[in-house]
Amino acid sequence: MKKLLLLFLIIPFLSFSQGISTLTQLSDYVYFKEISIPDQAYEWNKRNYISNIYITKDDKYLIVDMNMNPSTIAVYDFKTFDLMNVFKVPGIIYNLFYEDSLFYIDGSVTPLFIRAKYKLDLVANKVSKTKNNRKYSWKNPNNGDHKCTRIHPEREGVHFYKNYALTKVQDKLVFFTRDEDDKNRLLGDSKETENLDSQPELNLKGIYYALIIGSEDYLSEIGALDHPVNDAEKLYKILTTHYTFNKDNVTLLKNPTRDDILSQLDNLLNTIGEYDNFLIFYAGHGYWDDQFQEGYWLPVNATKSGRGAWISNSTIQSYLRAIGAQNTLLITDACFAGSIFKTRTAFSNNENKAMKDLYYTPSCKAITSGNMTEVPDKSVFINYLGDRLIKNKNRYLTSEQLFSSFKMAVINNSSNLQIPQFGVVRETGDQGGDFVFQKK
Repeated sequence: MKKLLLLFLIIPFLSFSQGISTLTQLSDYVYFKEISIPDQAYEWNKRNYISNIYITKDDKYLIVDMNMNPSTIAVYDFKTFDLMNVFKVPGIIYNLFYEDSLFYIDGSVTPLFIRAKYKLDLVANKVSKTKNNRKYSWKNPNNGDHKCTRIHPEREGVHFYKNYALTKVQDKLVFFTRDEDDKNRLLGDSKETENLDSQPELNLKGIYYALIIGSEDYLSEIGALDHPVNDAEKLYKILTTHYTFNKDNVTLLKNPTRDDILSQLDNLLNTIGEYDNFLIFYAGHGYWDDQFQEGYWLPVNATKSGRGAWISNSTIQSYLRAIGAQNTLLITDACFAGSIFKTRTAFSNNENKAMKDLYYTPSCKAITSGNMTEVPDKSVFINYLGDRLIKNKNRYLTSEQLFSSFKMAVINNSSNLQIPQFGVVRETGDQGGDFVFQKK
């Protein structure tokens, strides 16, 4: 809710012999990859957190350990970052060794607090208990060839390993790279290569509606913001000037109350048809309530003393589901905006779907300025989102393509490692399509 920046404490990590003291030394790095806790971990334990990261001595595998007893061990290819396997291991992991596609766990503690050792077979996808083997023991001073390098993401903020820098944000590991080949490839991927003439006219049916909300004039107990109304006006102009959003179908709300917002949603409920498209944008304060385990938008009449004027994520979800547009896109630039998502993955599998199929398959997607974190008042998120919409040369642009075009720019240019998110809005009827922007 406050205009705070998320800061990371940087402590030298001596094992890598590359200690640093400030975030400015990330200036040579660009955003590279994200790794989320695998879904299997949540099936085995309702609560999970990333405890340790291991890298094999040959740099072949990256191992992410979620220590919750039982532990979840996720093995990734350290070159491609592809998920190779996920293991469920009793107890808590302390040391990990690797040799010939086999991982050996030393010092695991079972639920009965008994020392135990396990072998993980990457090829056979098998976990088995094993006898003591001094070769794979922390007591062996000569085990360096097999012992995996360990990183403690809970203890320090940013870690450096060869050409990579990594940090943990909520339930994700975020990797940055300074390798020139990687940087050239990544920066090249974000460039647009198509133009209006390269995409045939598809004659897509359906009206485009939008509700654009900017809230900044809050009560003193919450704190005013400086930029949301300007950001909302900027997006309004972009959509109505460059894309097929008729001004009659776009509503701009400046500093609305809860009743103002819900009243407009009620109007749209009776206006938007099943073959139409709906974009809703919110910039303002957001709040995550630990007691209710719910995220909220805070209209300008919100108070700290009660939730009566707050708008919960579940209320927004209910309206989006009831409105039932063919394709819906929710864009939020607020603190804790990522709590709206159904999935933890950053992208869908729509690369091979035709544009027309994406358009006519029902969808409800969201793009948010961050995950479960605070974001600054002056947001680079809306600046880059708007810039990509203006510079887009494609006749048709999906929300996922839009997100991909500016995500890296936000991460690399935000002062607080702000990580925008893309995903499916929970329980709103998404069937795998996507919101498609159409140029005028």
